[in-house]
Amino acid sequence: MKIIVIIPCFNEENRLDIKKIIELSQVPELELLFVDDGSVDDTSALIRSILVENNWIHLIVNEENCGKGPAIRKAVSWIKGKDYTGVIAFLDADFATSPDEAIRIIRENFLKDSQRIFLFGSRVRVVSRDINRKITRQICGRLFSRIVNVMTKLPVYDFQCGFKAFSSELAYQLFDESFKTRWFFDTELFMRSRMIQDVSFIEVPLDVWIDCAGSKLKPIDFVMTLPNLFLIYMYYRQVNKFVMRKRFKYVFRD
Repeated sequence: MKIIVIIPCFNEENRLDIKKIIELSQVPELELLFVDDGSVDDTSALIRSILVENNWIHLIVNEENCGKGPAIRKAVSWIKGKDYTGVIAFLDADFATSPDEAIRIIRENFLKDSQRIFLFGSRVRVVSRDINRKITRQICGRLFSRIVNVMTKLPVYDFQCGFKAFSSELAYQLFDESFKTRWFFDTELFMRSRMIQDVSFIEVPLDVWIDCAGSKLKPIDFVMTLPNLFLIYMYYRQVNKFVMRKRFKYVFRD
C-alpha cells in the first residue's frame, strides 16, 4: 500500500524539521509532497536542498499565497495526474502530529485500497495522552466542533486537526472542485463527504500533539470567520438537498 503525504508550507523555513524529514526515508511505502504556498522566505530553497538525494520527496511552488485548502487541492490534482492509487494524507509543516504516529495510524486503518475511508486524528485531552494545546484554542475548537456536529450530523470530536487521510479514490472526489471559503476547507471536506455513499469515517485519538510556536491561526480568527461557516453550510444544504442523510459509517477508535 502506497502512502503519499502532502505538507502545505507558508514561510516555514524556521519550522521545517529537515532531519526528521530525511529519517522518513526508512518508510518504504512513503512519499512526501511539499506545497510552498507563496512563501517569501527560503522555504523552497530548504526543501530543494534535499530533493536531489531523495527522489521520494516532491515540491510544488505557488507564486502567490492561496491558502491551505487550495494548496492541498493543487497537490491532490498533481497526484491524480500521476495515476496514483493508495492513501493520500496531509500534515501540518510543524509536525504537530508526528509523521511516525500518522503513518502508524494509516497502516492500522487502511486495509483495502477499494474502501472509501476518511481517516482523521483527534486531539482528545486525557491523562494517558500528551496533547499540548493552549486552553484558548481548546475552547474555541470545542465550540467550533459542536456547531459543525449540528451541521453535518456527524458525531466527530475534532474537525480541525491537521492530520487527515483518504483512500485515493475518495480524495479525488473530495478535492475535485474548488472550496467556497479560504478558512474552513476541513469542514467543507466533511460536508462534501456526506454527498458520497458508503464513506467510512474513522476518528483516531492521537497519543501526542504539540501546539508548536509560530502558528498563523489565532483564536479570534474563528470568531471573525464564523459567518463564512454558515455560508458554506447553506450552500451545501441547498445544492445537495439534504443528501447528507445518506448512509455512512462513523468509528471512534480509542
